[in-house]
Amino acid sequence: MPPHRDEKAIVSWNGLAISALAQGAQVLGEARYGEAAARTARFLLKDLLKDNQLFRIWTAGRVSVPGFSEDYALLANALLDLYETDFDPVWVREARRLMALMDEKFLDPADGTYFYVDQDQVAPLGRSKSVYDQVLPSGNSMAARVSLRLYRLTEAEPYHERALAIIRRLQPQARENPFGFAHLWTVQALSLTPPLDLTLVGDPGDSRLQALLRAAYGVYLPERRLVLKSPSDSAALEELLPWTGAYSQPGAEPVAYLCRDFTCLPGITDPGELGEKLGRSGEQAR
Repeated sequence: MPPHRDEKAIVSWNGLAISALAQGAQVLGEARYGEAAARTARFLLKDLLKDNQLFRIWTAGRVSVPGFSEDYALLANALLDLYETDFDPVWVREARRLMALMDEKFLDPADGTYFYVDQDQVAPLGRSKSVYDQVLPSGNSMAARVSLRLYRLTEAEPYHERALAIIRRLQPQARENPFGFAHLWTVQALSLTPPLDLTLVGDPGDSRLQALLRAAYGVYLPERRLVLKSPSDSAALEELLPWTGAYSQPGAEPVAYLCRDFTCLPGITDPGELGEKLGRSGEQAR
């Protein structure tokens, strides 16, 4: 007989898989990885997010166990990685929805961090908080990362405040046990790194825009905010991210707008130049 196989799908684990597939599609240029990430995300949002309740486990067509804070946060982060892969605004909307549900169900307003279980779940010994980064990042450190990324994307100050509240609250414990907060430290480093904003404007199907994208993906810049605006279908993006209304395509060629620490360069149309400028930005950050 074949060995037993665990058939359950867990949201947080799948969130990590979506992020890996999305980033793999970016770096390796493998469209099939991005397609697999999008299929997985659509499945989780359709089958495990019901009536504003995210379930943690799917097995043979049935869901069980209300999601923990890590499930919401890891899935939201995965959706932002997916946005930077196929640039479908729906992923940003769903990430914002998940974080709003986190606030509603898990937030401790006393200190700005999140409990591990939903407020409606029975917790006989009291509601604990997931703060240590172990095999998976904790729900709180990942929530801080997502909040920081959403702040960079939307420029909505409450996201920034949420990220900083989590960092400040957990910092004393992180100093005492730095090895238990590895992911939180990366979030704090990002919060202190001058922002790098890259906005591409052009037709996603244009080979020249794809060349600019390859240049963007070719440099590892974790502090980068990457947005693509298609002039032919910009209304949904501008509704979601109003600041993108200021960016346009002045000529026939797709253009990249690169800003470091709120100082912007003239529009770039050459992929080689973009790669060089991004490389210099990485050196400056280090």
